[in-house]
Formats: sequence, C-alpha cells, structure tokens
Amino acid sequence: MFDILIKNGTVFDGSGKNNGIRTDIAVTGGQILAVKDSLAGAAREIINAEGLYVTPGFVDIQNHSDSHGKILSEPDLESLVAQGITTIAIGQCGGSLAPLPKPDALKSLQKWGEISGLNADWQTFAEFKARLSERLFGTNVISFVGHGNLRRLFTGDSARILSSLEIKQMAKLLEAALVEGGCGLSFGFQYAHEIKSTPEEILAMLAVLKDHGKIFSLHLRSYDTHFYDSTLEVVELAKTVGVKTKISHFKVEGQNNFPQLARALAVLEQNYQAGLPIRFDVYPYTTTWRPLYTYLPSWAYEGGYKPMLSRLHDKQLHQKLIQELSERRQTLAGLLVTASPRVSGFTGKTVGHIARSQNCQPEQALLNIISANAGQTTVFDHDVDPAEVTILLKHPLSLVASDGVGSALKAQLGADLPHPRCFGAMPRFLRLLREERQDGGLLRPPLLSWSEGIAKITGYPALFLGLSDRGLLKKGLKADIVVFDPSTVSDQATYANPFQAPVGIKYVINNGKISLYNGQLTGVLGGKLLTT
Repeated sequence: MFDILIKNGTVFDGSGKNNGIRTDIAVTGGQILAVKDSLAGAAREIINAEGLYVTPGFVDIQNHSDSHGKILSEPDLESLVAQGITTIAIGQCGGSLAPLPKPDALKSLQKWGEISGLNADWQTFAEFKARLSERLFGTNVISFVGHGNLRRLFTGDSARILSSLEIKQMAKLLEAALVEGGCGLSFGFQYAHEIKSTPEEILAMLAVLKDHGKIFSLHLRSYDTHFYDSTLEVVELAKTVGVKTKISHFKVEGQNNFPQLARALAVLEQNYQAGLPIRFDVYPYTTTWRPLYTYLPSWAYEGGYKPMLSRLHDKQLHQKLIQELSERRQTLAGLLVTASPRVSGFTGKTVGHIARSQNCQPEQALLNIISANAGQTTVFDHDVDPAEVTILLKHPLSLVASDGVGSALKAQLGADLPHPRCFGAMPRFLRLLREERQDGGLLRPPLLSWSEGIAKITGYPALFLGLSDRGLLKKGLKADIVVFDPSTVSDQATYANPFQAPVGIKYVINNGKISLYNGQLTGVLGGKLLTT
C-alpha cells in the first residue's frame, strides 16, 4: 500500500526539460516510489490532481528565517509552507546561527532585528547540527556559515583589518564548519562589521570553499551608486579562485542607477560562459527591505552599532551627516518603517510622516529613529524599476527566492510589518508564468514557460546547493511535492497587510508528510535540518 498516490496531474519534474506530462506519482516512506502513468494500487491518501500542476517542493535559496530567530521561536514557518516552500537556505548575508566561536557572534544577526530573545546553547556547527537535528520544521533547513560570525572571534564589536595570522585561524574555523555541514560561506560586504574585509582575507576564505566544493554567497557592497563596481569586485574575487558563487537579491536600486544593470549582467554572462559557476537570486517585487542604518554614508557605521551611535551624538559629525543626507531628502522621506523594536509608534509610518510629527526634516528624523532604536530599525523602499524585475526573473542565470522570513499567518499584536514576499513570493512568481487579461482587455504574455519557471524554484536551486536527493520528481528521491492550480495561483499579501496566505496552492508534501491539504495547513511538520 502506498502512503500517498497523486493521480491525474500534469507533472513538471523540475529539470526545465519537459513541458508537463500527465502522469501519477506514488509516495511511500518519505520517498517517491514511482512516477508512472495509470498507477494502480491502494493508498492511505489519494490526491486527485485533475486540472492541477504537480511539481517538486519549492527551494528558497535565499531566506532569513534565522535572522529573526523564527526557525527557533516559530518552527512551523507557516507563511513559507503556505506558498509551497519545502526547503530554505539560511545563514545569509554574513550572519548565521552557527558557528558561535564567541557568544556575542550572534550579533551578526542583529542588523535585521532584536536578538535578545535568541537562546543558542551551541558553539560549533556540529553542536548546532546536533541540536536542530532533534527538531522538526515547517520546511527543510540548510545553512550557510556567516562570515560575520567568524570575524567576531577576532574583532569583537570593532571592524578592523585582520592580521595574516588571524586570517589563517579564521580559515581553519571555516573549514571545520564546512566539514560539519555548512553549505558554504556568506558575506555581507555592505554591513558595518564586514566592510573592512581585505582581498587577502576574502580570497583565503574562498580558497577553503573551493577545496571543499562549497558556495560563496554574498550581499554586494552596493546596490545603488556603485552597483556595477560591486558586481565586478565579487566576480574578480570568485574568478581568482574559481569558486561556485551566488549573489544575493541581485538588483540595482534607484532609477538613476538602472543603466548599470545591463553592464553588470554582461559581466556575469561573460564569466559564466568562460566557466565561472556564478548565479544570482531575485525576488519578484519592486520594494526592498533593509536596515535603516545602511542609508547612512559608510563612514558613519564602520565598526558597528556602538561607534555609529556615538557618531550620531557627536555634534560635529551629526551636522556632517545631516548635510550629506539632505541630498537624498525625498528618498528618505518615502521610507516606510517596518520594525522599530524600542519605539512601536514608528512602525507603519514613513520617515516623512515621522519628520512632520517631530517638526524636522526627514534626514533628522532618520537619525532620530536610528538613535531611538539603537540601530535596529528596518524599512521598505520602493526603489526598484518594474522593468528590471522582469529582466532579472527571465534571465537564464537567475534563481527565484523570497529573501523572506517564515511567519505565522495571523499577525500578533504589536508585530513588525514583514515584507509581503514572506507570504507570497513563490505564488506571485507562478502567477507571472501564465497569460492574463489586463485592464483594457490586453493580454499580458507569460514571463517564461511553465517548465523553465518551475525549474528556477525547484531543480536549479537544489542542484546549485548540492541537494542531490530532492528538487526533482524522480523515483528514489525525497518526496517534497507541491500541487497547485495554474489558473488561480497568486499571492494576496500586501504592504499594508502582509499576513495573507496565497491562493491556488492546494497540497504541500514534505518528506512524505502532508503539511498543506486542500489549501489548509495541517500542522504536520515534515522539514528537517539538511547538510551537504
């Protein structure tokens, strides 16, 4: 007897090579037992997928559910399960839950929010793996090693250049974490603690990644004025070592910087064709979600929160900041505060609105908000051109990700305002894969073929991460499966009310367990910690 039998569905295997085949799938013991037409036999659960598409579970290669501690405090990860995500890659942009060579290494995550409630009783990646292997999650979890975690062993809260001896010692720490199961190393080049990283330090880390066949994942130094130069920087570093590379949430911010995109893509394409294994991930939204302090000039936040806050209160430096920020007054005014842990009244208001209530200019309000929250504030910025998003989603080197955080579907009183991508990234992308009639009766053509689009969220990211046992619908692989209605699948989350489940996702199966049944969460957790 089968555990699950999926009948009459149109199956896309995740390879990007087939256009959907009407066939059946049998699942037993958490694995795909057969993919075959007209399968017969008894099953504990029979799913009639007539008129529905059947695909591998979605692999979110850029996820921040650890940054906010959600995989520990809310392991159900409801907002991810509801959109068909069965595997997430965490430990992004320089910060991770492990290793913690010093207890304060968790501060590598504080740029995204409050960490005081995080309880980590491990030090090494092996200990982290042992603790989390005892738990179940709404999705499978795989983790990068945060560069900021390793760096803090030597620098503490300061940001300085490391000595050659310290670099060698850090390389040994990285090697141990990779051997213990880390899938690669993530960098946050734009952030305060890693901004002083030298080419010597970076190349030493990349050499370790190359030796162990692991991934270089990175947050660029700049996504706006110096976007092209930042892209060129990481390409040259990766090319020197020949390491597998992924650029996180690739996009250029600001209309004036849009012309840099074509040049940056050309560099990626040329190097990919020359043999460099490089890709990028992209989310299907035009609004970024980032720490407010990153709108300061980089000199203001070098060294971390403590020196940054000290500069904000220095009369001379404060005035210098006001002068530099005033050149971006209009942009700053439009930023929407999404998390303000120490002053809840700011959440849901723009910097411009707060400025008017404080009877000051937006640049002064921005400094006030940062200071009041000790640096821990995040904002929305509508700063990405829609045409750019289309270009990036269609690009052959792109992988589609949420860059989001798992969340309960019901908002809690006083909760932060998450980005709607936490609730709808995958269904939103799937909606773009179908032809739709727009206002005025015009048809919007599909963004990509169903086969190619589905591969960007299943087989391609699984292959890139080295997950050889999932990402495809194939006999013998793990039973991570999504069944959805191609005619209705869509996101519903908005910026004003993100806590809304998508529509059209009918069934989600994770390691053979049904976590979404006929569009409703079952509460069954099938996800596990994965290592490579």
